Amino acid sequence: MIDVAELLKRPSVEKAMATLTNSSNRPVTVKHVSQWVKTQPADPEFLPGAAYVRTEHGDDIYVADVLPEHMLIHELIHPTLFAEGYPDVRVSEGAAYRFTSEKRQWFIGYLDGILNQLEHHEVHRRMAEDFGLDMVPYFRFKGEHSSAQLTQIIRTQPANNWLSRQKESIDILEMMPYRVHVWKSLNEYERYSPQTYSRCKRMFEIVQSMSFKAPHEAQATYRAIRDEVIRLGEEFRMDEQLNDLWRAMDFPLES
Repeated sequence: MIDVAELLKRPSVEKAMATLTNSSNRPVTVKHVSQWVKTQPADPEFLPGAAYVRTEHGDDIYVADVLPEHMLIHELIHPTLFAEGYPDVRVSEGAAYRFTSEKRQWFIGYLDGILNQLEHHEVHRRMAEDFGLDMVPYFRFKGEHSSAQLTQIIRTQPANNWLSRQKESIDILEMMPYRVHVWKSLNEYERYSPQTYSRCKRMFEIVQSMSFKAPHEAQATYRAIRDEVIRLGEEFRMDEQLNDLWRAMDFPLES
C-alpha cells in the first residue's frame, strides 16, 4: 500500500498542493482509498481508484496504489481549476423541466461527469507542463481502461441509441490525446458508429485549435464542444427533446 505521507513529500506533489492552497482557503485532506467511508445513500460502497470529493468541510482527495503520483496530482488540479474560477456546468432549470422525467434525470445526473471530462484536457496539460510528469505510463493505463469501456459499449448497445451516442462523443473526445494507446478499440468504434466518430474528430480539432489555459478560454472551448454535440443530434435527427437539453446547458464562470 502506498505511504500517503511519503507521497506528499514528492516535489511534484508538494508543488501541486501549494498551487491549490495558494488559490483556495479550503482545507485539503489526502487519504488512501481504503479509508473511504460511505456517508450518503448514493455513495459507492468503495472507491475503485483515485477520486476528488468536494464536501462542505473541504476537499478530500483519495489515492490508490496505481500511479499514485500521477493520480494525486490529477485530482489536486480539479479543485485548483474550481478555485481559479474555471467554468461550472448548469442547465437552465426552466428549460430542463419541460422535458420528460426520464431524460431530465439522466441528463442532470450526467452534468458533473461532463464537466469533469472537459476539464481533463487542461488537467493533462498541467500534469505534463506544470508538474513535469511523464504522461506515457498514465496514458497507457488510461488506454487500457478506455479500451475495455469501448468494447463494452459496442457489445451491449445498439448503434442507433443516440441517447448514448451523444454522451459517448464526450468520452471519445477525452481519449483522443492518448489514441495511440487505444487505437484498436477506436477503429472498432469507428466501424460501429462512423457518424459519432467523425463528429468526435471534429471536436478534437476544436480542442487543438482553442485553449483551456484561462477560465474564459475554457468557457469558449466548452461551448464549442457542446455545439458540436448538438450538431451530432441535428445531423442524425436524434430526439429533439434531448438536443434541447444540450442547448439549455451552459458553462458559467465561477466568481
